[in-house]
Amino acid sequence: MSLQEDVLAARVGETVATYGQADDALTAQIQEEPPKAISGTYTDESFWREVMREKERAWDCHFFFENAIFSEWVPRVPGLYWTRGAELMRQLQPEDVESRSAEWEKYTPGAKSRKVLGGIGTMCFPPSPSGYRLCTLTTMCNASSGIPVLLPADRWGPGGLREGAVASCAAHWRKLPVEWACHFETIRGLPRGVLVLEPTQVASHGAPVLIHPFSVMKYDGNGSLLFDYVYAEVDTKAPDHRDRVEKFFENYKHDHGRAGRYLIGADIASPMWDADFLNPAELRQRGSADDGLQILRRRAEEGAARLAGTEEILERIARIFDGRSSVCSATRPALTDLSGIVP
Repeated sequence: MSLQEDVLAARVGETVATYGQADDALTAQIQEEPPKAISGTYTDESFWREVMREKERAWDCHFFFENAIFSEWVPRVPGLYWTRGAELMRQLQPEDVESRSAEWEKYTPGAKSRKVLGGIGTMCFPPSPSGYRLCTLTTMCNASSGIPVLLPADRWGPGGLREGAVASCAAHWRKLPVEWACHFETIRGLPRGVLVLEPTQVASHGAPVLIHPFSVMKYDGNGSLLFDYVYAEVDTKAPDHRDRVEKFFENYKHDHGRAGRYLIGADIASPMWDADFLNPAELRQRGSADDGLQILRRRAEEGAARLAGTEEILERIARIFDGRSSVCSATRPALTDLSGIVP
């Protein structure tokens, strides 16, 4: 296998493993420690450049964002869009275009996988029973390039922040507990954190936000069982955006005789396409007995073993495919404690 194939196999395997914990609930308690001040106004890009450069010094720092837009769709791997080499991964060649129509420009499965490895891809997590939820703040109208935000119940919904809301806001950058950080995949050099907003006044609603719901597709490729990422790009301002995503995924798995099947969904609470595992609980219950996932596991482990610094990836893959209840910790509690993260 080539280096790119090793990376793809390892990442696809970890994506499926991470999905097995995507429905974990969130809890939080009041954090009274004041954040450290950083001057200036930040964008998606300048924020991620700052926290990747400063790393440990960036925790608990204060950031300001002007005319930020909010979305319930969260990047598959927050910050991946801004890592070195990601932009190159997202660049496509003419031969990567599989077909064009008035509605879609469709890329080959391999091209879609490169785009996802370059930071494209979003998921919608269900709110916790206590009402806390993950959303995204973006200054670029692009959920894939944005920053995750953790909000309590009374900050999201009618009259407050919601899909397409616009607000200038201050926030501080908090480190996630290791038990909960496994909602996101492991990328060396990327901090696993979340913004916590200070009181925010919404300026307007209805701003456009590009989202990229994604899945992993298994399909026939010239007699071989293949696994690739698939995504669709839509604007949440369009009233029919969910219908468009559903139709795209339904058609794409049949295009060019692929006979594809999707392994996971992107909207945990309200699936937009048929998948072998409609929710994380199904993956935890049936994943270890699924023949296709066992093939994926072998390829993922072989690919990860050839890459440097992948011990955590291998452990996460092994846990879910062995049918253990937790990807991150065999003794992990049912409700992850976010004490000290969110006020």
